[in-house]
Amino acid sequence: MDYKELATNILKNVGGKENVNDVIHCVTRLRFHLKDESKANDTAIKNMDGVMDVIHAGGQYQVVIGPQVDDVYDALVKVGCFQKKEEVSLDQGQNDEKKYGEKDQKQEGLFSRFLGLISSIFQPVLGILMASGMFKALVSLFTVAGIMSKTSGTYVILYALGDALFYFFPVALGWSAAKRFGMKELYGITLGGILVYPTLVSAVTSKTLYTFFAGSAFSLPVRLTFLGIPVVTQTY
Repeated sequence: MDYKELATNILKNVGGKENVNDVIHCVTRLRFHLKDESKANDTAIKNMDGVMDVIHAGGQYQVVIGPQVDDVYDALVKVGCFQKKEEVSLDQGQNDEKKYGEKDQKQEGLFSRFLGLISSIFQPVLGILMASGMFKALVSLFTVAGIMSKTSGTYVILYALGDALFYFFPVALGWSAAKRFGMKELYGITLGGILVYPTLVSAVTSKTLYTFFAGSAFSLPVRLTFLGIPVVTQTY
């Protein structure tokens, strides 16, 4: 990816340097404070190779880049001759959104707000999620290549390193969601832990009591109930 070219095109389509009051970045997004957001070309920016989405939130014009945001930001600073600032945390970004206008957040589209909510919950775990995926890929590669056996201690440890986050993913998301909604993180961790509790996990493969919408693409098997209320279990 040509970061300089991408940065140049983004700057051009947000209305040029003269339309930018300030620009910072968080874990995955470029966060512009524009003088006039109507001058920005959302469609053109969304269609750029390397851009995932455009979000209007809290007085900010946010361009979702992904893990490469650091490189794009550095190129943008050079192209636009902006003052370089340090990466802001998720909490700082949210506080900044409030600072630049809660009114704009209320006017924001429901779908965009939903996407922003989901991305803000996943952002804190993206780094370790990618690392876990790399461990799983390496373990599979070494096993297929015959470098190590599935019965070896090395395999067991590396597999655990790669698979632990995926197994306890509800716990990680519970922590992140609790932080996002301003709850005590322990509450979210506890709720996530309940979802991976062995007894509940085993219920996924237990005998089906009955099925909602049986025979359709939306069939939902019920394997346990709570006070007579059917509980639909899912796996991931």
